[in-house]
Amino acid sequence: MDYLGLLVELLFFGMGLYFLLLSFGVVKVRDAEKQQKVDAFFEGNTILLRIVAVCLLLVMGLNLLVHLSQLLA
Repeated sequence: MDYLGLLVELLFFGMGLYFLLLSFGVVKVRDAEKQQKVDAFFEGNTILLRIVAVCLLLVMGLNLLVHLSQLLA
């Protein structure tokens, strides 16, 4: 059961990393129509979404460190 929690934490950490890269424009959507929708969504919310993505990365990174230290102790 501990490994399932670790897997979920890794999943959320990856989601936060994906959202951060998407907000900076590093990750692009292949379909041009969908890319326009993504750009329209990020138009006014870029700073807020970057802050939320960084917070998600920090919280999940700390959770991963604590979880791994408990598993290895």
